[in-house]
Amino acid sequence: MTRSAATGGSIPEPPDVSSTLPASVSLRRNTIEHELTLPDGQTAQVRVGMAHDGYIPAREEETVVLELRIGRHVAAALNTVLDPAQEEAATELAREVVEGLASGRIEPTAAALEQYADRLR
Repeated sequence: MTRSAATGGSIPEPPDVSSTLPASVSLRRNTIEHELTLPDGQTAQVRVGMAHDGYIPAREEETVVLELRIGRHVAAALNTVLDPAQEEAATELAREVVEGLASGRIEPTAAALEQYADRLR
């Protein structure tokens, strides 16, 4: 016997409240991007955000990446230890990397950026 039969009618569907819930602040909605000039004069962009893997639906994506572009070339792309909800930590990561690259303290390579992508904040 189904529950609806036991109660003498059908069970109403719960109301859809998804549109009334506040939008969460996360890297799913906000990518962090900063442009900078490297010590050699080249223009670069640091991006911290979702990986946007075409094989995984966006709602299931969990990988947050750190990308460095120099001009139109991707110089480095690394997975980070961050979760999509860690927007503040992602902002801190981007700031630290931008400051280090601009000052010449960090080389614009994946090997040099790896320690920043792997650090918990």
